Parts: sequence; structure tokens; C-alpha cells
Amino acid sequence: NSFDSFYAEKCGVKLNNQFIYIGPEKCNTIEKAMAVAREIARKADKNLPQLLALDSIAAYPAASDLGLEVKKMEEHKQAMAGVARAISFSVREITELLSKTKTVLICINQMRDTLNTMGAKEEAPGGRALKFFASIRLELKKEGNALRQIDGKKYVEGIYSRARNIK
Repeated sequence: NSFDSFYAEKCGVKLNNQFIYIGPEKCNTIEKAMAVAREIARKADKNLPQLLALDSIAAYPAASDLGLEVKKMEEHKQAMAGVARAISFSVREITELLSKTKTVLICINQMRDTLNTMGAKEEAPGGRALKFFASIRLELKKEGNALRQIDGKKYVEGIYSRARNIK
């Protein structure tokens, strides 16, 4: 579980029915996570703002990938794009629902080095649909640790991050 409710409250996030966290520990596939997000957006009060956080796209397997062995995945190249297909299909459906309500969907993803390229190039798992349908894309990178000294010992209190607006 990457979400820490105690830390979120310390940062000022009000954890009530307006903030809903959807993580891999609640849904075991990307299809289920997107279905939960769609259902929450469908039932949202049109006058009440709501925030859905979908964490982490890279941690969800596609339903078609569950139960496949490594040998089978190598044989079936289409299985490798299962998450991308599921996201592409789901994002088209949920975009309309989000536009009709005051619901914001935050999709948290990781950057990974690409294979078969020259030079340092990174891409996000899950295909191009999130990049295309996103209204805003932010890239966050850790710059260092925020330290606090107590009784001569240094403790990590937080992190310094750099945010870059990509879209």
C-alpha cells in the first residue's frame, strides 16, 4: 500500500467521502480499478467536488495477464499490451462521466526505461491513452530529503520534489 492516510492528513488532505483512493490492494486488475472509478464517477453528486486517486497504474495487471506463465507470455505478444488496451477502452468511457460531474481522476504512474532504444529514454507503463486523454500531466522527481535534527540525530521528515508541467 503506497497511500499513507496519516501523512496525507498531515499534508492537508481532508479524507472524507470527497477523496477516494483506489489502489492495487483494493482491486487486483486494471479493469476492476477502472470499473470502480467509473461507478464512483457515475454516482457522484454533480454539485459536490470529488477526487479519485488511482494508484499505481504500473502495479495493476490486465485480467488477461493473470494466471499466464512467463513462457506463455513470451509466446503471446498480445498479452503484453493488455494493460494498455484496458486503459484505452476505460479512459474513453470515464472521460465523459468526469466531464459531467465535478470529479477529478488522478492516475499515478511510474516512469520506466524503454527497451531497444539508444540513449536514456523513459516511458510510462500502460500505453499512450492516459497521455492523450489527460487534461494535465505532471512529472514529479525527487530532489532530496528534508531532514530534521533532534538531539543531535538527523531524521528524514519529508522529501524535496521538482514538478514539471508536461501537458
